[in-house]
Amino acid sequence: MRNLRAELNLPPGQPVPVLLSGDGDLRTRLERNEHLLRRLARVASVEWVSDAAAPQAAMALVGDLTVRLPLEGLVDASAEVERLGREIAKLEQAISRAEAKLANPAFVGRAPQEVVDTERARLSEFADQRATLAAQRERMAALAG
Repeated sequence: MRNLRAELNLPPGQPVPVLLSGDGDLRTRLERNEHLLRRLARVASVEWVSDAAAPQAAMALVGDLTVRLPLEGLVDASAEVERLGREIAKLEQAISRAEAKLANPAFVGRAPQEVVDTERARLSEFADQRATLAAQRERMAALAG
């Protein structure tokens, strides 16, 4: 829940509706403890849905449980698409800088191996973040119409 809220820039204290899908023992335990979920995760409502019936929503998988936050009405999709575009542009600049460093034979040849490895790890992290933000931007663009 916290990760989804952070991705969508939703205030932690804002109650949000949650759609869950899953079955078996996990569903039984969550239904039994729904009051805790509502209080601890600031959930306004809990609804169990099938995967096929789920509306456009931000989604996270937690084991066998699928957690969805319906996007409509929670975020300004157009503003979020713009914000995500700016974040992606910043990441692309960071990726370009890291790629230029790693493409420089003088840097790779003279820098300690741990520094080169750190730069490669940063490049990989930037690429992962860009992919995550691009997927989020696509979801928001679909919601914006």
